[in-house]
Order: sequence, then structure tokens, then C-alpha cells
Amino acid sequence: GQIYVAPPDHHMIVSHGKLRLLRTPKENWARPAIDPLFRSVAEAYGPNAIGVILTGYLNDGSLGLAEIKRRGGIAIVQDPDDAAYPEMPGSAAAHVALDYRVALSRMPRLLVELVNGKEGKEAAMPNKSSQPEAEGDSPTIDGEKFDRPLALTCPECGGALHKSENGTIIKFDCHIGHSYTGEVLASAQFDEMERVMRAAVRILNERAEFCLEMAEQARLQ
Repeated sequence: GQIYVAPPDHHMIVSHGKLRLLRTPKENWARPAIDPLFRSVAEAYGPNAIGVILTGYLNDGSLGLAEIKRRGGIAIVQDPDDAAYPEMPGSAAAHVALDYRVALSRMPRLLVELVNGKEGKEAAMPNKSSQPEAEGDSPTIDGEKFDRPLALTCPECGGALHKSENGTIIKFDCHIGHSYTGEVLASAQFDEMERVMRAAVRILNERAEFCLEMAEQARLQ
């Protein structure tokens, strides 16, 4: 009977039956982000977890919802046709084997029925880590896949990014821990490009003003 909302600038995760707030690196250019919460819920509650993706931009939450589904939980999205901003539920629908795709007006009753055990669900996604590694794939360390760094840098810290794939979702991570899906990285790069260009314009304007002042001073001498 409780609703918990993550405060700004903190990830919210489930750990040992408690909620924790962390200022760990941003994921998908956001803190709080959905993926860390969903991953922790999937690990803590397995088949008893229910993940829901509602209206929103880009695709934060798709990887986390896939992890809930992989561990036997229930994956739900708001029908993208019913969402004001369909990108997030649309991404989840494209990359995760959903159990339910419903309009927002149907969501409360569905969740009550699921919690009360009156609704069933589809089988969980297979665990990718149990599948044999194809010849030529990158090595894994502690279950994590490591690729050579790409010629890309993290918009947040400037560190080198390496690419990984989770099902049909492409993901980029830096050594600090910042994490992006491909779509979010494209948006973050554009934001960083705008920031750098604004700084360049400011410096050029300051340089022009400085030169004018120096020229005026020289004329008066």
C-alpha cells in the first residue's frame, strides 16, 4: 500500500528487502534511471517481480524490463498508441517478449489481478548466459561481456566507451560506469555538441570584445 518515488539525482534500487538511494554513475543520461531499479528488483524478487513501462521519451527501462522477464517476472507496457510519448513503451514492446500491452485505463485492474494471482503470464525469456558462446565472440569476465573500446567517448566523463548487445538492444558503457543505449547516446552526444558549440560561441564573442577594447586602448595612447 505504499508508493515510493526516487528523488532527483539518486538511483533507487532494492537491496536485501530495503530501498537504497545511490549516487552511482548515470545510466541513459539520467539519475534516477529505470534500468538500475528494474535490475535490482529482478535480482531480488525473480518471478514475483512486475515491471511496467509507461509513456516517456527514448528507451530507458527496456533493458531492465528484459531482465525482469528473463528472471521469470511479468513485463507490462502501456500501449504505445495510448501513450502521450510512445517511445519508451514502444522500445520495450520491440525488444522484450511482453506479457501485457494495455491502455493506461486498464492498468490498475490488471495490476490488482496479477498481485492477487488471478492472471497468468507467459514463459520467461531464456537466460542468455546459459547459451553457448559463439566462436569469435568477445570473452566474458564474471558473466559480463568485454569488447575492445570503440572510437567513441562518454558524453558525461570523456572516457572510452565499449559496446555490448543485450538481445536486440545495443548498449555502450564507459570504465566509470556511465551507461547508454544507442538511442540515448545519440541524444546525449547532441546535447554535449550543443554545450560545446555554445561555449565556442561565447569564447569567440569574448575574444571579439577583448580585441575591440585593446584596439580602442591602443588608439587612445
